Amino acid sequence: MDGHGRGVIIPNTPELRVQT
Repeated sequence: MDGHGRGVIIPNTPELRVQT
């Protein structure tokens, strides 16, 4: 699953999770 720079909630990137 390529969620790199996709704006998807990724478990490996909690930062995007808060911004989204």
